[in-house]
Amino acid sequence: MLIDVLITIRPYQWAKNFVVFIPLIFSFNEFWDLSSYSHVVQLLIDASICFLTFILASASTYLLNDVLDAKKDRLHPDKKNRPLAKESISPVIALFACSVFMLCSITVAIAFSTDILFYIVVYFFLIMLYSFLLRKIFVIDVLCISSGFVIRVMAGAIAINVPVSLWLYVCMGFGALFISLAKRFSEAISAPDSIETRRKTMHYYGIKFLGLAMTAVLLISLISYCLYIFTANNLPANNSMILTIPFVAFGLFRYQSLVRSKGFGERPELIFFEDKILLANVFLWMFVVFGVLYAFR
Repeated sequence: MLIDVLITIRPYQWAKNFVVFIPLIFSFNEFWDLSSYSHVVQLLIDASICFLTFILASASTYLLNDVLDAKKDRLHPDKKNRPLAKESISPVIALFACSVFMLCSITVAIAFSTDILFYIVVYFFLIMLYSFLLRKIFVIDVLCISSGFVIRVMAGAIAINVPVSLWLYVCMGFGALFISLAKRFSEAISAPDSIETRRKTMHYYGIKFLGLAMTAVLLISLISYCLYIFTANNLPANNSMILTIPFVAFGLFRYQSLVRSKGFGERPELIFFEDKILLANVFLWMFVVFGVLYAFR
């Protein structure tokens, strides 16, 4: 039973919660540097606790979603193997586990910071609305998913008590929207024809629309990042952060290429591990960001 609960809370999707560390990355050499070891350790602990609260929160939402979708999942060629769809755990046990993870998340947030608690509550409220209503509404469903990423970044900034440029939130929002549309695109080209197994919103999304929307949001994401690089007051005045733009552009276009050619977008949490070039690009981007901020901030 415990193994079934562990499968249901999807550990492979916990990677998306790493976005809480983005404010820590971009505040390097402004609000912290490597000269103060104890301060760096404390910031890492604070960001990690925030990371943990969102792991617990997302685990709770996965259990709820699988309870709500169990009947439909039994008709899906892949999702039919989920524990709730196979009835290897009962909805009662799943809902109990859902409550436990939710309470654990709230308890950790209360013990750590009441500000983090606010964002956790907002996240729960958003996901509850999404699970029961908003995921059935065309376009609103992908906006909800992308909003979840923005909430994580905001919580990550509060956790380490650093201000973050509004442009960074804009970049995160459009980047997450791009990934959400890519997920829907992959679902559209791979979803079975059976009406019972398709998302209700998929009847409104068309492959052509999703392809165009995905490309448009990709370009907006890239433009937003460029504007952030050139307008944020807390970045190096010599605009040396321009060196990071090629990595962002390459990452976005490669991600789109993998979605279109291989349908990887349906499981975005795994795409970076399945494509070593994309993963290497992320680490190179981080290396250049730290290098620029170290040398010129």
